[in-house]
Amino acid sequence: RAMCSFALDDLALIPTLLGRDGLRRAYMLVAVDRPGLSIETWIKEASWLTARRDQPLAICDPIPTVGMVGLCAPVGSVFAVFAYANQGATGQGILTIKGPSWVAPMGRTSVVKCLSATVKGLQSHFDCRCTIRRAW
Repeated sequence: RAMCSFALDDLALIPTLLGRDGLRRAYMLVAVDRPGLSIETWIKEASWLTARRDQPLAICDPIPTVGMVGLCAPVGSVFAVFAYANQGATGQGILTIKGPSWVAPMGRTSVVKCLSATVKGLQSHFDCRCTIRRAW
C-alpha cells in the first residue's frame, strides 16, 4: 500500500475525515451547490459516509475506503468538502469523488491546491489507477 501525505498549505487547511459534527458544518457548503437541500435530507443521505468524530486524515489508521473529507481550519471552519469511495482491487481500483463544494474567502488558489493534493493523496494511498469525479 502506498504511503500518502497530506501537506498543509499557507492557510493551514487540514484534510479531515468528517464526523457527525463535520457533516453538519459541511451542509453549509453543499447546500449552496444544491438549492433546496434540507439539513434533514443531507444527514439521511450522507451520514453513512461519516466517521464517529472529526479526525485529521493524515493520522487515520486505517483510512476508511469510503468517507467524507473536509478541508478544515484549526478553528474548525470547513472550507471545502467532498465524498470519496475506493472501488476495486489494489493497483486497479477507481477512486470516486463526489463534489467538491468549497468556498475560499482567504484565497481561491490555496483551497484548490489543497483539494487537489488531498485527492491525489487518497488516490496514492489506495493505489488507484484513476479518479472519477461526480456531482453531488
